[in-house]
Amino acid sequence: MMIKIENLSKSFGNHTLYTNLSLTVEDGEILAIIGPNGCGKTTLLKIIAGLIKADSGSIENTSKKVAFVFQNDRLLPWLNVYENIKLVNNKEDKKKINELIELTGLSGLQNYYPEHLSGGQKQRCAIARALYYSEELLLLDEAFNNLDQEIKKKLIADVKAINQASKTSIILVTHNMEEAELLGARIVRL
Repeated sequence: MMIKIENLSKSFGNHTLYTNLSLTVEDGEILAIIGPNGCGKTTLLKIIAGLIKADSGSIENTSKKVAFVFQNDRLLPWLNVYENIKLVNNKEDKKKINELIELTGLSGLQNYYPEHLSGGQKQRCAIARALYYSEELLLLDEAFNNLDQEIKKKLIADVKAINQASKTSIILVTHNMEEAELLGARIVRL
């Protein structure tokens, strides 16, 4: 088992997101979490990643490295596409970086800086960077939002293929039921 959450509770002031939430994610599983704005989907990802703490409950995460794709790309503007991907891993694997650039549809753009990329291209670079960091656990927070339908479907299919080849555990947070159904082996509604 990759992640085991038991009796998790989280509130912000008087606003309770969840009480006694329990959930497991198996090794290699793709879990999609859907729900309305403000229900705690992103907060749950941040708790799993160790970025914030729950109020109570426990979480076991057996992954050594957690890759997180945020809603905004968080690229460094002074680094080009290739350098933004390379940044997250001390060992430069040029072949792997170039494979990820091709996989995410960024071929020919590796020397472009973020200011010269569209929103969708920036998000694809962020996904490539996350995959270069870790293929163990991948957290996707609305990661496909800025992509057009054709690229979104291709990238979702590619992420599924990566999951099948490397047994990457993936948790996707989305408002989009089509994305959840395309990627998720299991869907949880908050």
